Amino acid sequence: MSTTILKLTVRGFKSFRGRTVIPFFPGFTAIIGENGTGKSNIFDALAFVMGRRSRGLRAERLEQLLHAPPRGDPVSEAEVSLVLDNRSGVLDEFLPHPAPEVSLSRRITATSSIYRLQGKVVSAKTVAALLARANIDPDGYHIVEQGMVVDVLERSPKRRREILDEVAGIAAYEERKLKAIAELGKVKERLNTSRILLAERRRRLVELHREREAALEYRALTEERDRLAATLRYRRWQALSAALEKARAQAERTQAEVEELADKVDELDREIEARERKVSPQAPQEDDEVLAELIRKVERLRGELAAKEAEARAREREIASLRETIAELSRYVTSGDRRPEPVEALL
Repeated sequence: MSTTILKLTVRGFKSFRGRTVIPFFPGFTAIIGENGTGKSNIFDALAFVMGRRSRGLRAERLEQLLHAPPRGDPVSEAEVSLVLDNRSGVLDEFLPHPAPEVSLSRRITATSSIYRLQGKVVSAKTVAALLARANIDPDGYHIVEQGMVVDVLERSPKRRREILDEVAGIAAYEERKLKAIAELGKVKERLNTSRILLAERRRRLVELHREREAALEYRALTEERDRLAATLRYRRWQALSAALEKARAQAERTQAEVEELADKVDELDREIEARERKVSPQAPQEDDEVLAELIRKVERLRGELAAKEAEARAREREIASLRETIAELSRYVTSGDRRPEPVEALL
């Protein structure tokens, strides 16, 4: 599918100061006129609205395309509009809704250039895509300028073949092919870079996985160590508590024995005093022997009493030490703590 030109409207462009409408009829349209009347400017206007730069329009700068009379100031802006046949629907993809005709325009000032499609501002890239869809190349050989035929005939066979390829569209395909190959090379390069990065990321992921496993193992071992330490403290607390109760019981027994021995010593002392008062003059030797025996017995009891008192003091010191140790462990083991069952099973 292709398109044809229906109408060209020029205003303020080169030799066209006022608004000029040039219709294109079906078949062959000829434009005739004397030299210098602007026939070539019509071809420039076509190339201009299709996006050709000013250097390709026989002008050095953009403002040189504005109409400038011999005596007077140039116009402030120029505009060229092109109406294309779209009955085939070849350009529908660029339109908001299908239309039998497509209006493409370009307006310039001394410092700006604006494209419009169906009255809406578009980019130069969109205009190029629209023309490419219609197989139109603004820099190609759709517009054969003055002297171009002679120039082509004077070229070398190789260059003429290149021109024919351009006219036939082969050169455009070759250009797109080379561009695609270049893009493919870039894609391959990016792909290789991505593969290297992916391999590095995978290695890093493996390292992170190992670090995670090590961290999890460390946490599990730390928790197990804490459970073991808590269980050992609890077991020690239990053992010390039992030892404290045992020491208290032994201390109570020792204290009872001390009191019993003290009572016996007091009783013997009173008996000795009583006998000394009742010593008989008739049998002094017999009384002396009894007193001596009582005194030896008292001394023996006093020795036992001193030993029991020392044992009682030792028991008191043991109880005090146990109480201090239990108080220290009580900071870790409270009455509400639950014993670690797994560690209890191990122990």
